[in-house]
Amino acid sequence: MTRPCRWHLIGTLQSNKATKAIGRFEMIHSIDRLKIAEVLSRLGQETGVTTRILIEVNTTGETTKHGFAPDVAPEAAARIAELPSLRLEGLMTLGPLTDSLTAIRRSFQSLFRLNEKIGDSLGRALPHLSMGMSDDFETAVEEGATLVRLGRVLLGPRRQ
Repeated sequence: MTRPCRWHLIGTLQSNKATKAIGRFEMIHSIDRLKIAEVLSRLGQETGVTTRILIEVNTTGETTKHGFAPDVAPEAAARIAELPSLRLEGLMTLGPLTDSLTAIRRSFQSLFRLNEKIGDSLGRALPHLSMGMSDDFETAVEEGATLVRLGRVLLGPRRQ
């Protein structure tokens, strides 16, 4: 028996592309601002589609990364959790671009604790943590990841 592929969106979603995302993905991992959540909610109401989402949190403070700062993520999560046609299921982060296992682990531990804090404040568990990529997924799993992103491990290096 074959099962259909279930696609997850992990990149930044622009508001003007949101109509193309509604109903096409099992989950969107990269809700990095309130505006995109509001757009997806409105589109979901118009189409009758509920979208499973994760809030992206910038646990490293790196300016090259997207996501809510950890100190504002709980308030953002509370607001997003109230939006119709969205189902908040957890958090996502990208670990720091470093060889330091300590720094990577600290980033993932921070997201784990934040996920528990937000779940407690919402009065329900947030079952998913999306963290870890080809170079650090083992550490991410050790720190509680339920979803990892393994492009290079599965598909090989990118072609230039």
